[in-house]
Amino acid sequence: MEKKFVMVKSSWYINFCFFCIVFLSVNIHAQEKLGYANSNYCPTSSIFLNPASSADSWAMAQLNIIGVNAFAHNNAAFLPAFYYLDLIRNPESIMPRYLKSKTDKNAYVVLNADALAFTFSKEHWGWGFFTRARSFSQVKNIPKTLADYATAYAMGDEAVLKNEDVFNSVNVRISTQSWAEFGINTAYIFSKNRKDMWQLGGNLRYLSGLHTSQFGFLMLMGSYNDTLLVVDKLNSNLAFQDQPRWNYGEGMALDAGIVFKRMLKTVNNYYPNSTKFDCKHADYKFKASLALRDLGYIRYQPTLRAKLEGSGTYRLDRGQKLLKQQVIDSIMALFYTDNYTTSLPLNLCAQFDWNTEQYVYINATAVINLMPSFFNGPQAYNLISVTPRYERKNFEFALPIRMLGLSMPQMGMAFRVRSFSFGLEDALPLLFHNDLRGGGLYFNIACSLFDNPGCKRNSWILNACPDFIKKRL
Repeated sequence: MEKKFVMVKSSWYINFCFFCIVFLSVNIHAQEKLGYANSNYCPTSSIFLNPASSADSWAMAQLNIIGVNAFAHNNAAFLPAFYYLDLIRNPESIMPRYLKSKTDKNAYVVLNADALAFTFSKEHWGWGFFTRARSFSQVKNIPKTLADYATAYAMGDEAVLKNEDVFNSVNVRISTQSWAEFGINTAYIFSKNRKDMWQLGGNLRYLSGLHTSQFGFLMLMGSYNDTLLVVDKLNSNLAFQDQPRWNYGEGMALDAGIVFKRMLKTVNNYYPNSTKFDCKHADYKFKASLALRDLGYIRYQPTLRAKLEGSGTYRLDRGQKLLKQQVIDSIMALFYTDNYTTSLPLNLCAQFDWNTEQYVYINATAVINLMPSFFNGPQAYNLISVTPRYERKNFEFALPIRMLGLSMPQMGMAFRVRSFSFGLEDALPLLFHNDLRGGGLYFNIACSLFDNPGCKRNSWILNACPDFIKKRL
């Protein structure tokens, strides 16, 4: 496709970057629903952690109706002495404070909305389909000194403004990307040997791109004092879409996973959710799994793109409006339109689940980002969690303890009643005032058929089925 170039003054670009640096504290980050996504009774959620989990699911069939999950976390700001009831009783008292630290500033915005999804598990096979929408945004590697100064400048903190410091950073990223997914799942129990059982599975997804905007600073170097801001070198690329549009891009993605289970009893003749095994489930002593997730791409239609370079010295004692104008005047942007291909947040998810044999399971999960920072598209976040859970068919309760990157651990809470699930990412402010650096909630509403009706001879479901279906149950 022929590219069209034009030289323009990039005022909106400068405004956007100032906004991201100063207001870095406003961020939402999706979690993995660790309170119940590792449950044996929630296959429409667990297939996103490991697609092989749909084989040997303890729910024979499950239809997810709706689900949402969102989580807020950053290392730039916090809510001091936060208490959930204050949201109702005294919302004016909730004021974020800037968090000074020795590390660069990072934040994510990831929202997931689960629509119709269905899974079915019987004998050696599991399969299903799903639809959902996802949105990733990211502010990464903002230099600490620059973030401190931008915040102090916006708040008029004279003590910080009188300091002198330098900033030097590469691969600074400000990006957002949204898409819809339409996928299928399949899993298979491919080995049963005494007490050892292996499962293999995958998700194949068609992606419909909705929106993308990518701002990458390849090099950002400079210094500041109480009167001057000096930018020695700025080298930046961007791709920008002004408004979301349906099917603005197309792509494909793949997840692949494997599960090993050490069972409590011999499973050579085990057939999950089948009359061959009297519709019973064989429990495990422990299981270990590994999944490669979000291996894929989205190719967007012609998108506004640009390359920016600049440097300059700017006086800081003339007001914020004049400062922005100085920066705008010193940076020129080369804009053009072209197709734009982005990657997905490729990551590796490892899990270990231990059975205490008292209906209590202890799960450990690690998520490792595999996408290099110089690739176009969002990146996954590094996560470690430990989740003890009490699990029965009709009720489940879990206390996920998770840590993102090098942040402080947080304890959440989640429960499931039949097929309704709800969770909070930070449950401590429910009990007492606590400094809050992250929090969120998630829920799913579904319909489940936990047991094969073929094992219930007087079941109205079985009696309503035609004879050819009864034989297959």
